[in-house]
Amino acid sequence: MNRIPAHLSLAAVIVFVVTILAVCPPDRITPILDWFQIVTGTAS
Repeated sequence: MNRIPAHLSLAAVIVFVVTILAVCPPDRITPILDWFQIVTGTAS
């Protein structure tokens, strides 16, 4: 099982987030950001 280089997975996440922000209407973005903060553990 080969590991994905960290910079590649980071780039994939960035592209994914940018795509979501570009596609989703603003009223859908806030819940996604809230969920993302909870998942990444950055929620205050």
